[in-house]
Amino acid sequence: MAVGRLNGESIAVTAGEDGTVRIWDLNRRRPIGDPLRGHDGPVTSVAIGELNGEPVAVTGGSDRTLQVWDLASRKRRGFQLTGHEDEIIGVAVGQSDGKLKAVSVSKDSTAWVWDLTAHAQDGSPLTGHEGWVLAVAIGQVNGKLVGVTGGADKKLRVWNVASHTLIGESQPPGSHTDWIWGVTIGTLNGRPVAITGSNDHTAKVWHLGY
Repeated sequence: MAVGRLNGESIAVTAGEDGTVRIWDLNRRRPIGDPLRGHDGPVTSVAIGELNGEPVAVTGGSDRTLQVWDLASRKRRGFQLTGHEDEIIGVAVGQSDGKLKAVSVSKDSTAWVWDLTAHAQDGSPLTGHEGWVLAVAIGQVNGKLVGVTGGADKKLRVWNVASHTLIGESQPPGSHTDWIWGVTIGTLNGRPVAITGSNDHTAKVWHLGY
């Protein structure tokens, strides 16, 4: 699920096992229009952003594709984006140099950067995780757009989205002891942080002052 605004109203966009993407009017508590269909199988992830000033949803699925939807017209923008060799588990979006970028993570042990303005893959896949990559978030750190990923190898990795390079990764003894399933980026006392959730029954806070 992701939340955003459409025509001045609060909305949610949900992704489902039934292969559909649905837009919801949160004030009226009802769906907006018909479900969006295009994925061949369960839709596993969704994020909301602005592409050329228009609100869009970006979805990933078990069909290994990433798709971009115009929320106003409820139509797919461009073609589906392909490249992952296994199911996409998560997707996050952010702005970099006036372009909408997405980072997707997959069971194929990689994260991919996409230039959604050009509707194309941006650079080579981000590699290094050992096992499924299960969680992703995007945020601004010291003026740079970074992607934060976590996965079955119990590690958190931080990437420079523009240069496609690894900035840092979690190390023992502070690392999780089981799979990382969720990550988000925020601020704590004015400093950028990532917060992770894991199968080890803990949530951890990581400073991102790179």
